[in-house]
Amino acid sequence: MGMKEEVEKLKKDLAKKAKKINSFLKKALQYLRINDSKNMISLTNTAMILILYKIAATPAVSFTDITALAIAVMGYQGKRIIESKDE
Repeated sequence: MGMKEEVEKLKKDLAKKAKKINSFLKKALQYLRINDSKNMISLTNTAMILILYKIAATPAVSFTDITALAIAVMGYQGKRIIESKDE
């Protein structure tokens, strides 16, 4: 087997592995609800997850944390309202 054939074989193997990883990542993002209905990364969902994690992980909750949570919830709910009107 020549060098070109080996390179082509490695490219094919790498493409197969990349497809498997891509499929796994898509499923993980959908499970965590980071992807929206259009299969795009949802900034509102991501912000909501991060804010809830920060509040859960910190021992004392500050006014800034509560304000960030309120803004994230408003964005999240606003997005849901807009999406429901589109359907």
